[in-house]
Amino acid sequence: MLNVCEISSSTWYDYKKEKPVNIKPKPRGRPIPGYTVNPDGTVVMDVSVVDAIKSYRKKPEFMNGGGYHKLKYYLRRDFNYFINHKKLYRLCKTHKLLLPTNKKKD
Repeated sequence: MLNVCEISSSTWYDYKKEKPVNIKPKPRGRPIPGYTVNPDGTVVMDVSVVDAIKSYRKKPEFMNGGGYHKLKYYLRRDFNYFINHKKLYRLCKTHKLLLPTNKKKD
């Protein structure tokens, strides 16, 4: 019958298999550790980094300006936290500390 319909047997038997429903896909990449290690070997927990970012966001000069790249340098200067800008972006995004992006005016 499959030869008459010109369907390969692998297609037919794959179609007959029951497909699982509502399976969550595996998360991609390595798991988030929850801490950062400075070059001198000290461990900084992400909670303390988020608290420092929140303290900056309360200041008037950081309410409307100063993105995560600028925050990286201030955290390094004031708290001696050496954090990658990608990790800082992820922390700001998960805790809703990012500022809205400026849209180009016509």
